[in-house]
Amino acid sequence: MRRLYNITILLSVFAIGFIACNKDKENKMTPNTENEVYWSEEDVKIQNAILDFQDKIKNNSFKDGEMMSVEDALWNLEALINYNYSTPDSGFLNLTIDTTFEANVMINNGMVSYNNLVDIAFGMEEYVVNFTNQLPSDIGFMIAADVTLKENSLKDGTSIVAVTAAYGSEKRPNTPCYSPFEDYDYWRWGGAWSENGGYCDGPYVGDSDNLDAAEKIQFKINNPECLQQDIPGSYVVQTTSIFIEADYFPNPDDDVQNDNSYDCLMYYQSTANGPVNTCLSPDKMDWYVQGTAKVVQDRSLYIKSLYPDEIWKFLSIDIEGDYLLDGGATIYLHNAYLFYGKLAIYVPPVD
Repeated sequence: MRRLYNITILLSVFAIGFIACNKDKENKMTPNTENEVYWSEEDVKIQNAILDFQDKIKNNSFKDGEMMSVEDALWNLEALINYNYSTPDSGFLNLTIDTTFEANVMINNGMVSYNNLVDIAFGMEEYVVNFTNQLPSDIGFMIAADVTLKENSLKDGTSIVAVTAAYGSEKRPNTPCYSPFEDYDYWRWGGAWSENGGYCDGPYVGDSDNLDAAEKIQFKINNPECLQQDIPGSYVVQTTSIFIEADYFPNPDDDVQNDNSYDCLMYYQSTANGPVNTCLSPDKMDWYVQGTAKVVQDRSLYIKSLYPDEIWKFLSIDIEGDYLLDGGATIYLHNAYLFYGKLAIYVPPVD
């Protein structure tokens, strides 16, 4: 069943166009006394824009030949799928990143037809629903989605709309933030190859279970055990991702730099700096969890500095082990994609 056809639009507020600027939230907040949740004039505008687009899509109420700019089309497609399906306040055990969905879009003088957008919107929604239903858990959901042009170009002709979506499965309650690893948790640094993962010491040495240090640290960061202060009734309206490598973030408290001992906040070792041991002990696993959490916090502050009048939330991290060849040296490290979402507050229908 297509959810777009099941949404009843009850909200009667100001007719608006595309969101163009930030507003002063302090002086424009409206209380919802029943749930003690506050929304701003900007939240109302965002939701109205989404519902207006949804109404046109579901009822084919657009004019014959009506067009929309490429930038607005991407914003509306991303906002719509996140409005209906994003769950930024849910804990999860498993993270799945999917980049499979693609759809053709015809661009003419920087504009896209509504007829084309209808096909993309329903195709995207059908894909998200089917993918969620196929997750290996009775509980599966989309965390957030990012909609872009695959070629990152606004040229005329046929281009491709691509969706990168993060999915969670097996919800867990938000329950110190990162419990320590067990005494047997010796893990190889990781990578896309089986010989680079698995237990590397201790009683389970040789076992892999298709896991590695990168994935074990990722799990901890995505599932903090402390209470998360989320905003009730919020949803993701826009997403962004940041790619990082361990050497972007040197350890500011390292007594001896470049000695392969905690040189960076995330795992990083180079044969140019001496002997390398890619087997991470439980103590090192714990240290790199805390270091990676500091990186997440650092990038969260960076996102906040870019959008000081908006609410952005860290959604998830996807860590991979990798190695690089640098001259005659080999570098072993962790890199990651950090996903953040801009939040808007759901505005209840006006009676």
